[in-house]
Formats: sequence, structure tokens, C-alpha cells
Amino acid sequence: MAMALPAELNRYPGPLHVLEHAAALDLTPEQKDQLTHQVETMRTAAVALGEQIIARESELDAHFRSGAADADTIDRITSEIAALYGQLRAVHLRTHLATRASLTEVQLAKYQTLRGYDANGVNPVHKLRRQVAPSQASAPTTSASTPVSMVGCRTGANCGL
Repeated sequence: MAMALPAELNRYPGPLHVLEHAAALDLTPEQKDQLTHQVETMRTAAVALGEQIIARESELDAHFRSGAADADTIDRITSEIAALYGQLRAVHLRTHLATRASLTEVQLAKYQTLRGYDANGVNPVHKLRRQVAPSQASAPTTSASTPVSMVGCRTGANCGL
């Protein structure tokens, strides 16, 4: 799942991808420190939320395994899991906000070009987006016409962070 793909595709890069291009972007030592801190902060929060998700999933599994699953329990636990996933996604998206604030406009434009997102330096383009007619442009899509937000990055690469 690409937790921050909407950010990445709309000029809000993630810190890891920016750090991958540190030399080409001419990042200052201060910017590198900020970005490294952003990665560490995000990772700490994401791991904590991931552990909570795993615990809720284990609880759900235990209810089914024991034969004690019922509609109320399923509704409660799946709602908790969904809320945790929402919090996890927000952690990723907030990190992209912080990363964008750490870059100059020149660096941001260069990043877009380095990642292949710019068509003539203006419009975000990503390998998961395909050209669609304006009447179909309500959501970014993949070649399989599945909304991008539902499929994440099909290559298994980290598409947002």
C-alpha cells in the first residue's frame, strides 16, 4: 500500500526519496539532518502503529480460531484496525508535508524531474497514472483502471516515503 502516494504525486516528496537524490538536489547539511530526523520520527510512529495493528489482527484471528467471533466483535476490532491504518497513513502524509517545507522551490522542481513526475516541468506524472479522458479524471488510475489509492505501488518499491 502506498501510504503517501497522493502527496508524492502532487509535489510533496518523501524524505527517503529526497535523500536518495541528495547530491543532485544539492542538499545542505542542515537539510540532510532535517530529512534524516523526519525519517526517524516517521519510522518510530509507524512501527508503534504497526505493532498495534498486528495486535488487533491477532485478536481478530483468535476470536475466529476459538469460534467466539460474533458480529459485534468483528465490527469493534475491524473499526479499531481501520482507525489505526488511518493514523498510520496520516503519519506518512504529515512526513511529506515536513519534507516539502524542508526544500527550496528549485530543489522541489529538480526532484520532480529526477523522479520523472514532470511533463514539461508542470504536471505530475507517475508510472501508476495513465492518461484518461477528462470525463474519467476523477481519480488517478492504473493500467487496470483500479484507483491508485487502492493498489499502491505494484512494483513493491517504496512509492511515497
